[in-house]
Amino acid sequence: MKELREAVIVDAVRTPIGKRNGSLAGLRPDELASHVLRELLKRTGIEAGIVDDVIMGCNTQTAQQGANIGRMAVLGAGFPYTVPACSLNRACGSSQQAVNFGAQSIATGNADVVIAAGVEHMTLLPIGSDFGEGFAAFNPKTVEEYPVIPMTMSADTMAEKYELAREDLDKFALWSHEKAVAAWDAGKFANEVAPIKAPQIEGEDVLVEKDDSPRRDSTLEKLNSLPPLHGGTTTAANACPINDGAAAVMLMSREKADELSLKDRAVVTAQAVVGVEPVTCLEGPIFVIPKCLERAGMTLDEMNLIEINEAFASVVLATAKALEFDALSDGRLAVHGGSLALGHPLGASGARLITTILNALEDKNLKYGMVSMCCGLGLGTATIIEREK
Repeated sequence: MKELREAVIVDAVRTPIGKRNGSLAGLRPDELASHVLRELLKRTGIEAGIVDDVIMGCNTQTAQQGANIGRMAVLGAGFPYTVPACSLNRACGSSQQAVNFGAQSIATGNADVVIAAGVEHMTLLPIGSDFGEGFAAFNPKTVEEYPVIPMTMSADTMAEKYELAREDLDKFALWSHEKAVAAWDAGKFANEVAPIKAPQIEGEDVLVEKDDSPRRDSTLEKLNSLPPLHGGTTTAANACPINDGAAAVMLMSREKADELSLKDRAVVTAQAVVGVEPVTCLEGPIFVIPKCLERAGMTLDEMNLIEINEAFASVVLATAKALEFDALSDGRLAVHGGSLALGHPLGASGARLITTILNALEDKNLKYGMVSMCCGLGLGTATIIEREK
């Protein structure tokens, strides 16, 4: 039996993130995905034909995101047709799972080069577009046991269960925007964002270079004034926006990276996935982070940077409370802003989080990063990456 090999990240990139009906709305999702695939080839200088597989995460796989969008993106990017591709759906954690599966394939010797990517175009295909008429995707017998409720109501349930104050949720959301704006102003995203030319609803095509969603004009007073969505604590401000975008991570065996004279920017050290109660559904990070840390033989205190996907502020605050750290003051959390500010294009966000934390680790000359996500219907994903300082 072969020894397990190290799976290393040699590069990672994302598009700017557009808001609903925003700067990227005029592009197709496969075009967004093709863009980041081509960008990885451009940055690394490798021939597309050596890629053993492309794994594309996507949450809403129907219409323009159907027909194996991973394969469509590969062909659209101009890769040889000999490069295979698949599409996977672990809800919001889809492209994080793509990274984890790609690392597994390399570690076991079944691939040398894998691109793990993700895409979501929520302008064209809002969440639920793949449910079918009359929620046909959901077996009534299953729904009877596990009632399907909007994620925003699940966020209210989290806030109630973990006794989270609306004021704290809004403070956390404001902090996310403040960090994102500061990071853009300081050029922190320059190495991870690949500008893309996009048609606009009015006027000529423009080169989109920045995320649409971070707000400079947010204040706590403004956030506090917003009405709750369902009478609880969740509002349009402490819930993530609706977005379009794509991201991709190139993984290799260390041996292949050395052969191609490519620097390994980080190693995928550990990974985990869990299932949790599917109605509350957002508790995944609470359980998957300790599981991933145990596999790595590490503690949360050893993580230099942490990304807990900001689908809702309540997810991060509840996770912090359960794992006994302070989400409102911990300087390791989403140092360049999180999804509340940058945006959450569902299937792309896992690869985006890994791309962002990798660049932040390099920027701060730190070693360990933890990425975790909650996922619809009660799932949680986690990945630890390690770079040599």
